[in-house]
Amino acid sequence: MVLGGHSGGANSAYRVAYERPDTDGVVAIAGRFPPERNDTLQTNLLLATGSDDSLVPPSKLTNVSAELTGTPLQPGQQVGSFEDGTARRVVVAEGATHLSESDNPVLVRETTDWALQSIGESPPADLGITVRSIGSVVYQFLFGLVGVLAATTLTKRVVSMRFDDRRQRDAVVAATWLVGFATVVHTTVSQRIYHVGPMPEQVLKYVLLAGLLLAVGVALDRLASRISWTDTTVGSSLLDLGFLLLPVGAFVLLSTRFVTFQLVTTVVLSSFVLVVLGVFLAELAVLNVQRRARWIVVGLTVLWLMPAIVPPYL
Repeated sequence: MVLGGHSGGANSAYRVAYERPDTDGVVAIAGRFPPERNDTLQTNLLLATGSDDSLVPPSKLTNVSAELTGTPLQPGQQVGSFEDGTARRVVVAEGATHLSESDNPVLVRETTDWALQSIGESPPADLGITVRSIGSVVYQFLFGLVGVLAATTLTKRVVSMRFDDRRQRDAVVAATWLVGFATVVHTTVSQRIYHVGPMPEQVLKYVLLAGLLLAVGVALDRLASRISWTDTTVGSSLLDLGFLLLPVGAFVLLSTRFVTFQLVTTVVLSSFVLVVLGVFLAELAVLNVQRRARWIVVGLTVLWLMPAIVPPYL
């Protein structure tokens, strides 16, 4: 058994390896927080990072290696033997950043070789692994989003000619957008970079976020019915932003329990999600989809995406 992870996953790999003495090796990419232990880690250990990783610079791994093994290793240095579980090495990939380390060809090769050697296997000359860069997946994702924007607009034109009831029109347009967006996310980001699907083992997070969305949505909807300026373009836009930002912001703060490192990471990931959803919320507003209809579909999307990218503190 070889444990591996990147960033927070690497930190977790250290901790599990201490609890599982049958671990044959650890592959840790950019893990800067080893557990505070008095004993050293008794297994083959590969520490890796990118030369341009500002969160976990190469010099940090020298300190990490000293904490885990008692020996401060320099980048490129390797000691010990795989046979007796004392092999240790520090690898630095030139030009790699914290976000690009996972698809860096050098690190893919080094980490795979280390895992195989840790279990007594000889690495083949050709691993047979196709590395998809994050950039290529992001381009595919953005291209898909353009298609969803176009499909939603086209659907609005078609249903306007076929349905007299506005609620039916809005329901069809909103459903078209939701299905298209879910399909694009599932076939790109969720499949290649980061799985953003349902996480049923974290029920409490869904209950918390659903409660926040419902409370904020009802409060803002009542506010809109009492104040006339909310019917203007500016007022409507402010309400949409409030519906997105208020529940998500409260959810992030409560879920991370104000842990600085996780809070910063989660805010960055959440910002990407909110920007994308903000664009679609604006499109639905421009297409005159009723506020409640667009809030329902966007709220469901927030409930689907956010729990997956927030650390499981709850």
